[in-house]
Amino acid sequence: MNNPDVRASDADRDQVAEVLRENYAQGRLDGEELQERLEVVYGARTLADLVPLTRDLPASDLSTVGRELEPRPAAGPLARQESSVLRHPAVVVPWTVWGGVNLISFSVWGILALSLEASLPLWWIWTLVPGGIAVAISTVLFVVIRGATRDRPAD
Repeated sequence: MNNPDVRASDADRDQVAEVLRENYAQGRLDGEELQERLEVVYGARTLADLVPLTRDLPASDLSTVGRELEPRPAAGPLARQESSVLRHPAVVVPWTVWGGVNLISFSVWGILALSLEASLPLWWIWTLVPGGIAVAISTVLFVVIRGATRDRPAD
């Protein structure tokens, strides 16, 4: 931010907002103060309007804030995409629910099989296989759709 009289771009505002959010996450700002500062950030017209918002926070290079928060790719763009996509709640939640349901089903079946001392049909497979296939398909579709939207050029 060399000339404070220069008009602030959306990228400048986003960088300052990211610094504020990071400092909020680290406990330097409370929720109310973060909200107040974000309102000023998105209403800022010049770089001079943005400078006071981070003056009392630790100095950081605004151009690297977003990159510091992103995970480093393991190997190439596909690995970067998969590692971040597989941590997305749209993927994690269905797999967690599927795993929990199947753990409960298998446990109930195991308890019944042991307590009745009889051979029971493997009914828990009816939740394991179709549910697993459905969750796997939804994960693959999510990865493909997410990758297609990331690769699309910005307008």
